[in-house]
Amino acid sequence: MKAIIYLGDEANAAGFRLAGIDARVATAGSEAAAFATAYAEAAVLLLGGRCAARIPATTLSAARLAAQPLVLVLDDGDRSATADVAEPVRRLLGLAS
Repeated sequence: MKAIIYLGDEANAAGFRLAGIDARVATAGSEAAAFATAYAEAAVLLLGGRCAARIPATTLSAARLAAQPLVLVLDDGDRSATADVAEPVRRLLGLAS
């Protein structure tokens, strides 16, 4: 049985692993090769947005149009806005004014 696979950055891959999903990290320059491998093995392929941006557009477009596997590009989120999460958490918990 084919699996659900996440392919993207290390931080998001860690979260997907915690959810029980086969999560793989695509290193810089090897995104297209990692995509080809994951595409051949997946029933559903979840791609991080930054990883998807480094895959040739024609390859990604053809994969998204194919019936199997289902290929979804996910928003990686903006980590720059959450660089210091401690202060907002303290405020929400009522520990800071």
